[in-house]
Amino acid sequence: MIALYKDFQSIDWFRCENRQEVEPFLQVMMGGLSEKIRNIHSEVYAIRTGNWIYPMTVTTENYDDSWIVSPYGQYVISLKDELTQYIDSRFTRSIIRSIIRFLDGCIRHVKNRIIYIHNFLVSTNLYASKCEMDVEKITAFLAQEFPEHAIGFRSLNEKTASDWIDQLKDGGYQPYGSRVIYYWHSADRMTKGQKKDHARDRSNFKKSGLIKKEILNEIDMDECERLYDKLYLQKYSPNNPQYTAHFMYEMCRNGRFDMITLNHDTCVAFGGYFIMNDQMATPFFGWDTDLDEKTGIYRMLSNQLYEVAREKKILMNNSGGAGSYKKARGCQPEMEYSYIYTKHLPIKDRLNWQAIQFLTYTVGSRILWKFR
Repeated sequence: MIALYKDFQSIDWFRCENRQEVEPFLQVMMGGLSEKIRNIHSEVYAIRTGNWIYPMTVTTENYDDSWIVSPYGQYVISLKDELTQYIDSRFTRSIIRSIIRFLDGCIRHVKNRIIYIHNFLVSTNLYASKCEMDVEKITAFLAQEFPEHAIGFRSLNEKTASDWIDQLKDGGYQPYGSRVIYYWHSADRMTKGQKKDHARDRSNFKKSGLIKKEILNEIDMDECERLYDKLYLQKYSPNNPQYTAHFMYEMCRNGRFDMITLNHDTCVAFGGYFIMNDQMATPFFGWDTDLDEKTGIYRMLSNQLYEVAREKKILMNNSGGAGSYKKARGCQPEMEYSYIYTKHLPIKDRLNWQAIQFLTYTVGSRILWKFR
């Protein structure tokens, strides 16, 4: 059985195997989403396949929307922002600008039309080790319902989602390069140097005078939103999801997220994490970027999240970026992909998607992996 739900109240939860995991997300995601994540205007559905229900986003144009729902956001806007921050060579910049212009044209031709299944509106979607979805049936159903939209899955990697990747490949989906992410588990063997770095971070936190709190207060969430904005939107890219205090509060209030804050007189850093499918990820994250880097606030905040993963004996998806720091603490790199199906689209659209796939996967993912 495949069913599509536009309203939260209409969802049939009978015999749903993953209700506990997805219901709190869908309750917040469905209805008035742009008031909760300012730069997302996609439609949100719930889709049922057998006894499993997943959130699903449908994007049409919306070129200013965040990369977590938009190929244009990921491959044009975010790439432009990274170009200005990380590439010093004029020659390299000119080449990448040409690639960005080409990608811009390709994605505008297909009108940025994409469906993302299993999209929880976080930077990293966490998949079960086994794919319970009938990929062929759900693809055929969605191709009929949305004949102009590509159909995709984000945040896939061989370490934790190899069964999903195998089934998607068999179903005609193609890989598109995304980013390099990092995994950590306390049971993994670490070098003496890596253990020493963890010990140093713990020691620095104890000496810092910072007070750790776990919060569930909407007023405190306003401060978390400010710190998130300073880091992810002002320092990195405004195309990152623009989470509001209300969205973060609702996700904590309904039990899907836990929030850690580090405080002096006020909150100076925070991390909001969730656990799903025996993995942990922290999409809500920020600190006062006006503080001197020598305070080590990033390392101390990260250390508290490592300690959560250590206590729970759980695999930590440490997202992308800061590769040197993460590898120095025993994290292992993994290439992350989106898998996208386009065979039902008109020939011109398919050719544009093939060009995007070539540049992001055949070229882009190899470059990203080389500099991991």
